[in-house]
Amino acid sequence: MQIQLKQREIAEALKMFISQQGINLTGKTIEIEFTSGRKDNGLSAELTIEDAGTPVSTEASVTEAPAPTEPVETTEAANATKPSLFTSK
Repeated sequence: MQIQLKQREIAEALKMFISQQGINLTGKTIEIEFTSGRKDNGLSAELTIEDAGTPVSTEASVTEAPAPTEPVETTEAANATKPSLFTSK
């Protein structure tokens, strides 16, 4: 089986992948630059995401949820001793 993808299809797939990683692309311009490497380096793509004329790094757009400031309640089941798979008989 052979599957051939055109550059336009690869660009759309990259945009979909970025969105699935949690980066909101609404109202942003995405520029994709493809570069063909030599020998085994193959094809690479550099993505630039811009918002209101300011470049935005894809790494900076990914944020982690803040750590909870209040203690998390635990349930009795979570505190129960669980049987070990490696107990001796």
